[in-house]
Amino acid sequence: MSEPEPETITCYVVNATSTSAGNGPGAADLPREEALWLIGEGLAVRGSSPPPNMLRGSNPVTPP
Repeated sequence: MSEPEPETITCYVVNATSTSAGNGPGAADLPREEALWLIGEGLAVRGSSPPPNMLRGSNPVTPP
């Protein structure tokens, strides 16, 4: 039997996006659907640490 999916995912919001856990940037435990959407849109990365390019001061989100 497989393990159930986690209800929340820890992700690092890379800009001032408003989430159900408050405004970014920063780490947040978000509902699974919200976290996956933000990660897919490039507004967050999985985990509690900022992406390496954010630490160097560059823009973590590539414009379309």
